[in-house]
Amino acid sequence: MPFKAGTSESMHWVIGELIAEGVIARLSHCVGLRVIARQSTSALRDSHGINEIQRLLGATFVLSGSYDIRNRQLTVTAELAEADSRALLWAGQLRHALRDLFHESSELLHELASTVAQTLGKKQLSMALARPLPSLQSGALMLAGISMTHSRSEALFERGREAWIALTTRHPGLALPRAWLAMWHALNVIKGRSAHVGHDVKQAHEHTQRALEAEPDCAMALAVEGYIQCQLLGNPERARQHLTLAIETNPANPMAWLFKSLYTAGWGSSSQSVTEANFACELSPVDPLRYFFDLLMGNAFLADHRWTRAIACGRQALRANKHHVPTLRLLLTAYTEAGQIDEGRAFLDMVRAQAPGLTVSSYLSMGSADNPLRQRFANAMRQLGLPET
Repeated sequence: MPFKAGTSESMHWVIGELIAEGVIARLSHCVGLRVIARQSTSALRDSHGINEIQRLLGATFVLSGSYDIRNRQLTVTAELAEADSRALLWAGQLRHALRDLFHESSELLHELASTVAQTLGKKQLSMALARPLPSLQSGALMLAGISMTHSRSEALFERGREAWIALTTRHPGLALPRAWLAMWHALNVIKGRSAHVGHDVKQAHEHTQRALEAEPDCAMALAVEGYIQCQLLGNPERARQHLTLAIETNPANPMAWLFKSLYTAGWGSSSQSVTEANFACELSPVDPLRYFFDLLMGNAFLADHRWTRAIACGRQALRANKHHVPTLRLLLTAYTEAGQIDEGRAFLDMVRAQAPGLTVSSYLSMGSADNPLRQRFANAMRQLGLPET
């Protein structure tokens, strides 16, 4: 909702509109979030409470607050509440120079939007753990499923599959839940946890095909199929076709650009891969899946032989998901190629702690062995002493 002036001395209500518009813009591309447009929220600027907002807009959560300006400092007081229960999920106060609000890279707006995104993700995840999955609303189940699919916990990751099965059962004609179920199977292989790689690859491909039969223009389904063709099936031409079509269908889909960057890192221009990954990050600057964006940004820098930047991205991703095997593989490769063998070996030890039976050949069997970037990962592990078989 537009933020309200805290005192009569504050500037015109346009400041409150700018705060709301900036947060909406940053949240609108977050994977799994549906955000009500500013035009609709502005119409309820003078509403008298959350009841009216929920009735007229159908909102599940409401972000509101006030602002005050003193000595060219903007103080924003905000709260995030659940519409049905009126439960307060988060409240806080942020203070920045007034001029910060007018910058495209506003720290205040980034901090506020990021806090909201993280809070919503945690809320939906806690609901999915406390209640039977079929009892959750579809929106809550979607957000929880995304969080669990990217969880470092084995139990939560497995429950993510259950969430997608529940959603595809509830909405058999919708492409998006099935695309995410395909993504779950793909990640099960990429993370090295699949006991039946061939089965998971087959399931991933079949689910994207069913998603595209239901909605041929679903950008997420096209992007996931491109990811599968690139990472698991080793068909770069089909990967390029699907990812190009995903971007043409929805040029503002961050996952399409992110997966296009991954394809380009392996089979295209490494500098172009960096550009595409950067654009994906710009589209969704406060995404709850930020670690995944950092990981693939790091892969792009690695492809471009910019090891310092690759390491920085990998370490940033690791702070959010400290046992994530693909991130550990990125770091061991970047350190090894940069000549820092001891650091590379330390990260290989961390990978082997997560995957004790790992060999070079088993790594290559997880996906496309022909991918040039994957070959660089394999060579780094060989150099560090990982057994071939």
